[in-house]
Amino acid sequence: DVGGPVLGTTGAVIGMLLPDAHAPDKLLPGDLAVAVQSAAMAPALAERGFAPLASDASGALAAEDLAEIAQGLTVQIACWK
Repeated sequence: DVGGPVLGTTGAVIGMLLPDAHAPDKLLPGDLAVAVQSAAMAPALAERGFAPLASDASGALAAEDLAEIAQGLTVQIACWK
C-alpha cells in the first residue's frame, strides 16, 4: 500500500501512504496512520515536470463511489522470492 493515494471525502487525492519509519517490516494497512499531505508533495512533483491541480469538488461521496475512484488510481504489485 506504500505509495498509494489517500483520498478525501470528495474523491480528491489528499496524500500518499508512507512506510512507518518505526516499523519498517510492518505490513499495511493495519492501523495505518502515516501519510504525506499532497500540498507537501507538490513542490517535488513540480520539479520533476508534474503539475498537480487543485480539486474544485465539493460534497462527500458515498464509500462505494470512493472505492470506484480508487480502483482507477491504483494497481496491485506482487513480488515473489
